[in-house]
Amino acid sequence: MMMKRLSGLVFAGAMVWALTHCSSEGAETSTATGAGAMSSAQSGGAEGGAGGMAASVTSAVTAGQGGSSAGGASNSGGAGGMTTSSSMMSATSGGTGGSIPGQTCGNAVKEGTEECDDGNMVHCDGCFHTCETGQVFLELGGFDKNTNELLIRARNCVDIYGFDFHVTGVTVTKASGGTAAQNGWSVAANMSGHVLGFHPLLSPLPAMNGMPQVITKLTIVPPPPNGMTEVCIIDDSSLVMSDMGGQPIEAAADGCIKI
Repeated sequence: MMMKRLSGLVFAGAMVWALTHCSSEGAETSTATGAGAMSSAQSGGAEGGAGGMAASVTSAVTAGQGGSSAGGASNSGGAGGMTTSSSMMSATSGGTGGSIPGQTCGNAVKEGTEECDDGNMVHCDGCFHTCETGQVFLELGGFDKNTNELLIRARNCVDIYGFDFHVTGVTVTKASGGTAAQNGWSVAANMSGHVLGFHPLLSPLPAMNGMPQVITKLTIVPPPPNGMTEVCIIDDSSLVMSDMGGQPIEAAADGCIKI
């Protein structure tokens, strides 16, 4: 189940870490931020210390000199080329949890490790379909075999001003596209699956009242064509969604798919 999220200062440190380490692991940014903002974030991270981290991230988020360019995006994969997990689709469409004996998500009874259970599948009522509380739900939206892209989908009930999350099971070569690119965000990903995104001029990913939106796409090294590679999006303290003030938004992530 979801853990309560990190403080704004730790989120700032995570942003600096990703910006200073992604390039060394072959990462690429999906949109171009101002050179001054990026270099300031990198130098602040190198200095270390909470003050340096907070200052560098503030500079990166508020400076943005040179602007940023938005790339085109498509929120769906090629026809016939998309794979999804049947268990994830069941959870998204309203299936019961049942992963823990004696615990059934959706029966209106809070049991076991459930954080809530209101008996319905309505998003943005404070209780997700997975019986977790929060304002943002992150999930894998499928895999496009034609482009080797994993779709990262969010159901956000509030505006998002930054995100930081991890996927496991694959080698990531870049992050691009999605609504993050459409809104001019900078998104970076390293080979181990650490993904970071924010906008230097504080343009948000708008709330969609719980409707899913593909926020970014992760290009990966093509997996073996046996459909047995398991990819997961991690729901732990490394999952951070940020509001306008850099404070964490309560969030959850769920799901693994086989590609």
